[in-house]
Amino acid sequence: MSENKLDNSEDNIPNLSEELSNIANNDDNNNKKQKKRSKLRIILYIIGAVSAFGVIGFVSIIVYVYILSLQLPSTDEFSKFKYTEPMVVYDAKGNIIAELGAERRYPISIEQMPPYVYQSVVAVEDARFYEHSGIDPLGIARAMVSNIKAGKMVEGGSTLTQQLVKVIYLSPERKVKRKIKEAIIAYRLDKELSKDKILELYLNQVNFGRGAYGIQAAAINYFGKEDVKDLTIAEAAMIAGIPKGPSIYAPHLNMKRAVARRNHVLKRMLEVKYITQEEYNAAVNETVKLSESIPLRLRHAGYFMDFVHKYIEEDLKIEDAQNKGIKVFTTLNLDYQIAAEDALIKNLMSIAKREGYKGTLGKILIEDDTDVEQIEDIIDNAVVSEENDNNTVKYVRLDNDVPSYLKDLGYQKAVITEAEKNTLKIKLSDGSEGTINFKDNNWITNAKNARAKSFLDVFAIDDMIYVSPVLKDNISTGVYMIEQNPDLEGAVVSINPQTGEIYAMAGGMSYFKSFFNRAVQARRQVGSTFKPLVYAAAYESGYYPMSVFYDTPVIQKSVKQGEEDWRPKNFDGQFMGEMTLERALQLSNNSITIKLAQAIGIKKIIRYAQMFGFTGEIPADLSVSIGSLSASPLELAVAYSTFSNQGMRPSKPFFVTRVADIDNKTLFEFQKPEMTRVLDEKSASLITDSLVKVVEKGGAWKSRNAVNRILGGKTGTSNDSKDGWFAGVLPNFVTVAWVGYDDYRKMGSYAVGGNTAQNIFIDYFKSINEKVPLALFKAPAGASYFKVNNDMHEITDSLIGNLGYSIYPVDSSNNPTVYDFKK
Repeated sequence: MSENKLDNSEDNIPNLSEELSNIANNDDNNNKKQKKRSKLRIILYIIGAVSAFGVIGFVSIIVYVYILSLQLPSTDEFSKFKYTEPMVVYDAKGNIIAELGAERRYPISIEQMPPYVYQSVVAVEDARFYEHSGIDPLGIARAMVSNIKAGKMVEGGSTLTQQLVKVIYLSPERKVKRKIKEAIIAYRLDKELSKDKILELYLNQVNFGRGAYGIQAAAINYFGKEDVKDLTIAEAAMIAGIPKGPSIYAPHLNMKRAVARRNHVLKRMLEVKYITQEEYNAAVNETVKLSESIPLRLRHAGYFMDFVHKYIEEDLKIEDAQNKGIKVFTTLNLDYQIAAEDALIKNLMSIAKREGYKGTLGKILIEDDTDVEQIEDIIDNAVVSEENDNNTVKYVRLDNDVPSYLKDLGYQKAVITEAEKNTLKIKLSDGSEGTINFKDNNWITNAKNARAKSFLDVFAIDDMIYVSPVLKDNISTGVYMIEQNPDLEGAVVSINPQTGEIYAMAGGMSYFKSFFNRAVQARRQVGSTFKPLVYAAAYESGYYPMSVFYDTPVIQKSVKQGEEDWRPKNFDGQFMGEMTLERALQLSNNSITIKLAQAIGIKKIIRYAQMFGFTGEIPADLSVSIGSLSASPLELAVAYSTFSNQGMRPSKPFFVTRVADIDNKTLFEFQKPEMTRVLDEKSASLITDSLVKVVEKGGAWKSRNAVNRILGGKTGTSNDSKDGWFAGVLPNFVTVAWVGYDDYRKMGSYAVGGNTAQNIFIDYFKSINEKVPLALFKAPAGASYFKVNNDMHEITDSLIGNLGYSIYPVDSSNNPTVYDFKK
């Protein structure tokens, strides 16, 4: 039995193993199930966490957007929105002189625009404008796909409404926060305003390049169209293509790109059925005709405008005036201003030629047999290019960047292609050819500033030069003159001596060349133009025009060891002996003027100079009598108004009469300045009479032949001919002209005031002679007149004497004697 039991137990061993194996398998299965459950739990945890974070993130975004929306401006502000408009400055007759401001804008309603004008913008910028709600998800998705396909940013998803929000409210920075703000405001705006109103705001606000903001300004700027209704479909499309990149697609910068962009706009207009196929065909084939007269910020009166602008902002404290549509009414006469500028430029060019030729603009590189495709961009900007038969090109690497003030004079850059003794052959920026003749340009000097004997002394092939065309009936003859950009500068200023009103102000050759206003800011030695003030002080001290002095050398001993004695000379180096004060002033005699100053005293001269309005430092020595003090042309003009106005001068210049806001409501109104008594009427009349005789018999004789008026005048030249002056006086018109170098270089020995500044005055006044009202110098009140024999210097009733007699006004109680004349 025991064996059986044993056997049975042995038989049971495999069963036990199986059970153990089964148990093990079950454990494995359980472990696998547990692992699966764990993984599932982890996945569920992750999903839960992500969902939770997603919900939290979504809620956070909602909260963030909500909080951000509370910080944004109300769309109600759009109904009160005012465009930024330039400050408009008017002359005395109501003519617009200029518009000052970075943004030239002329707001118009959408009803004033032809449909194709605003449709061109909608087609290219936001074709679904009338369908979306301010933001366009489809547009954003389409832009993303296009950008992914292109591998770069080629299309934006912003709607016109979003673009409007960006240009009015937000900065152009590319940040998520800004885009969210933009979308919120755009959505709100779309709910508050009509589509037409949004489009109108956009079309009046957006930048169309070159200072033009708004569709109307662009129409004027590019095509000279004062009304957008006059734009063609092609012109409207070209304008519509500019806002995407004004520096890229503006036609005056790159016509090739501008036309390609225009054609893209036209294609979009065709695709959205804004134009027909026939209209499209006509528009893409239309020749672009840009306006030849693109409005400039300051075509004329640049220096005066700057003068006014500073006064408005600095003195009247109107901040940001040039962006508020301020209207400024001034005393300027635009006719006088243009004439003054023309005369100044003409004479500066002429005087500069007397100074000699400064030299060419440099050599130019000419390259042959260059593959056309390699230099396509260069050819676009080349002044000269000649395509050869073998698909190569000969071109000149030369920009045609001529300063605007020289372009206005007809200047062009040219390349010398052939050089001979008496002839130059040139090519110009448009590829045309021309000829320059030596006989027409004999002012040219060589490197040693000696007069050139032929062109070969100065020029060679491939030299670049400035030229201007010789015209006949306003058409180029193919003959050109050599020109240069002068360093010489000048200024002209005209005022009404009775009121101080500024009629004209030219502060230099061009405001675009230099902002420095020489009419106001330059302080230069006035030379002999100061002498009438010395004589005026003398006449008020008991001297008369017929008082006799002696023209003999003046020597002032030096008070410092080693310094030379002061020995001033007359201009011609000669001394003429006995001479009346009247004649001494006519001849601008130095020695007699100095002796007169010695007689009345330097302190008196300084006091009178201050009374005449000179504000700078006045030298306290005899040199002041012959003009060593410095003043601006405007300051000198105010001083000379004393002579025209019977001894009274304006307390200050007067140039702004009224300032109004954008709605023409008066902000400031100005009265004419008070007049200051400087001289007795009789003394002023004596100086005026002497100045008239300076024109008739003295150093300003050129003006006598050119101006058919009773005119007083005085020339002036500073030491070493660094400054040339002329002051011209009429009862109702005083003008001062100045010429010189900014760096105080000497002009040529010929460059006295009579040959420089006086010529400016003559050309200027000849242009406006008929426009300046006729007026006569008034006789002083309460004066008696006496005759003086010009030969014997005695009071007389007869005509004895070879030189006849002169008549002078004096106070009845103070009749002069022969002794008075010979003090």
